[in-house]
Amino acid sequence: VGSEMCIRDSYGHCYQYIIYQALERAEIATSVIDSCFNYLTEFAGLLRGISGRKATMQEVSDFRTKYKSRFIGGDDIDQIEKALISSSILRHEGGFLSFKYRYFFYFFSGKYLADGLIGGSIEKEEITNLIKTLHREESSNILIYITHHSKQPWVIEEIQISLLELFEAEEPATLSPESLSYIKDFVESLPDIVIEQRDLHNERQKEYQKQDRIEEAEKINHEEIDELPADNFLATINRLFKGIELTGQIVRNKYGSLEKETIRSLIRESYDATFRFLNYFIQTTESIKHEVVSCLEWMISKDEVDKSVIEKKAKNLFISLNYYLIFGTIIRISESVGTRAAMSLCYEIDEEIDTPAVSLVTIAMELQFLKKIDIKRIKKVYRGNDKNPAVQRILKEIVIRHTYLHPVEYKIQQQLSESLKIPSGRMRLASVDKAHNIG
Repeated sequence: VGSEMCIRDSYGHCYQYIIYQALERAEIATSVIDSCFNYLTEFAGLLRGISGRKATMQEVSDFRTKYKSRFIGGDDIDQIEKALISSSILRHEGGFLSFKYRYFFYFFSGKYLADGLIGGSIEKEEITNLIKTLHREESSNILIYITHHSKQPWVIEEIQISLLELFEAEEPATLSPESLSYIKDFVESLPDIVIEQRDLHNERQKEYQKQDRIEEAEKINHEEIDELPADNFLATINRLFKGIELTGQIVRNKYGSLEKETIRSLIRESYDATFRFLNYFIQTTESIKHEVVSCLEWMISKDEVDKSVIEKKAKNLFISLNYYLIFGTIIRISESVGTRAAMSLCYEIDEEIDTPAVSLVTIAMELQFLKKIDIKRIKKVYRGNDKNPAVQRILKEIVIRHTYLHPVEYKIQQQLSESLKIPSGRMRLASVDKAHNIG
């Protein structure tokens, strides 16, 4: 294990597999692996009470003494520690012992707390505190692994409650024409979207690079947000997006063991919490539009002197920020909660809620997780929003983004061109993807 792999968007069993592989590469006997896992779990419990998550040699010595008195495998603790260091799971450096990668610590902390739940110990209180501080990177990641290791229903119930409490005074946004009227002129002034001839490999590389930049920016933000109190506005927003990522992990990891209604409830509450936030954002930004535009004008005036140009640039920037936050939120919820296994439940929720917002999420999920281009659904959503140019524009961007990243048969491109009113003359020829489903 030479890099931090399978991080927040991966399954708990994926990371468990990586740890097993690391132990096998270090030629650790199969009979000893259980002892290694137990040692790492208990060691994570020790580090949870130590600032900086690094144990001094004195703390390690005390830990060893207690471990030997509790477990039969403790007699081999010296060999176990050497093996774990050689397999790059633990690191002995500068007089401290710690996990080499923080996600190993997250994984075994989750196991430590999940194991403690069986005995009804104080771990339950610790898990409740993790949920309250979900905006912090450590809390959110440990919770992912708790849900991987534990089948305790109250853990999921607490996560559901935390989502219900976010922006609870707001109604979920629907993205109706009335709610988006303030960005209508901006959207209509945007250049027409076309599907250009682009190289799939290059487009995918660009997308990967963009994701890398986003992850780097999020790492920097994590350091700042981790220090914020739980009731801070930015912490609340981060808690929302961490919460929907967490529910997505539960759905992906537990779809075979959780009841359908539980999974459905998790997805529905993730939708509602996300769209409550979006409604809050839309209403708030509209109410402070003049103040924000004035601030933007002041910033632009440093490089521009023509007052009319400054005003126009500021207004366009304000509206474009609004539009792309809405677009980004649609993509974020679809990527976080979507999964092939639960698409049938997403279809049920789509029919139940029946709003432009959820329709966009459903199409984005179909494209990403089923690789399915449902022409009938796309056409229905586009035509059903003929007085809602913002939704039509977002729909076009979602679909075209997909065609740039995946091969799409020329015939299907023509159908998309007709359905979304995109000039067919500039459509690109693409090789047929046998895995693609056409609806």
